[in-house]
Amino acid sequence: EVKDTFLSTVSHELKTPLTTIIGYVSMFLEGALGEISDSQREALEVVLRRGRNLQELIADLLSLSRLDAGRLELRRRYVDLAQELRTVEEVFSERLRQSGLQILMSVPEHLPRVNADSERLAQILFNLVGNAIKFTPSGGTITIRISHPQDANHVIVSVSDTGIGMPKHELSHIFDRFYQVDRRDGREYPGTGLGLAISRELVELHGGRIWAESEPGKGSVFSFTLPIN
Repeated sequence: EVKDTFLSTVSHELKTPLTTIIGYVSMFLEGALGEISDSQREALEVVLRRGRNLQELIADLLSLSRLDAGRLELRRRYVDLAQELRTVEEVFSERLRQSGLQILMSVPEHLPRVNADSERLAQILFNLVGNAIKFTPSGGTITIRISHPQDANHVIVSVSDTGIGMPKHELSHIFDRFYQVDRRDGREYPGTGLGLAISRELVELHGGRIWAESEPGKGSVFSFTLPIN
């Protein structure tokens, strides 16, 4: 309980100034505070990326603390998945542009609503899409696909990419806490190894399951199920 209180307090104290910093940097990049040079833009984009990485870390640590303490309760309601995907696209639009990536959506007509916590569902999607962006080179594509198997009481949400992929032996560990994939290309990929672990726990709290499929050089597909009722 002491640890949970400490993390909650520290997270709040960090989030407030960080949100202000990210807000002002975004305003500079959008030209709202005057013209900036190319070198200034490049430096500000680095600040923005690092700030968002720190935001994700704070959110992950807070979620982890609540999960461990059994204090993360789902606020379920019937959610329109198509609307949730539009929100994801809006949130990541600038990051996708900067990374030279495109995002595609595949949503069937007459898709039933799912019984889920919209905030936690967004967290799962943000983790999976953010991960796909991280490991997909410029010029690649990220696809979010939703399917509803006939007569099934669940839908399947999949996030696929055309990124670097991973060998099969990594798939059994990819949802472990703090696990980092082998950096075969020598590049540095920021992250704590918590996003996928938290996503798995959130999916399982909803009564679903999550899994990954991948091959080196052929990209990855992360899929999870969500109950309709």
